[in-house]
Amino acid sequence: MSLLGQWPPVITGQTFEILDTLHRENFMQYRVRFYWTPNEQTEGYLLVPDKEGKKPAVITTFYEPETAIGLSGKPYRDFAYQLTKRGFVTLSIGTTKTTENQTYSIYYPTIENATLQPLSALAYAAANAWEVLAKVQDVDSTRIGITGHSYGGKW
Repeated sequence: MSLLGQWPPVITGQTFEILDTLHRENFMQYRVRFYWTPNEQTEGYLLVPDKEGKKPAVITTFYEPETAIGLSGKPYRDFAYQLTKRGFVTLSIGTTKTTENQTYSIYYPTIENATLQPLSALAYAAANAWEVLAKVQDVDSTRIGITGHSYGGKW
């Protein structure tokens, strides 16, 4: 940790803020917001299959969250969508703002005064995503995974 930087405490007391709701095929799609660092919120998509009961879940990571839910038109990268069609709850997140400004990571507490290495900051953000996803009623918190493509694979 002396090389990567000491994480702030993982954020355990939050739930998703629901921004939009849409029913697609056999699942609900929620555009959500949550804190992935103590001072920065992010937006992503929570996809929940229509079937009843607790389900396994997967966090999907990429440059932006739309690709993994099948809305970018990029073939073979719609991991969240494909997993949801198979019964998984998925949370698609990405670094949309930093991709647009070409810094390509998150920095804590700021890019000018970062105390965490960028990949460690992404791991910290993923840990906070796990915490908030584990609180979703339909999620079996003992069965949550993470997957990503390209840049998202580094998480």
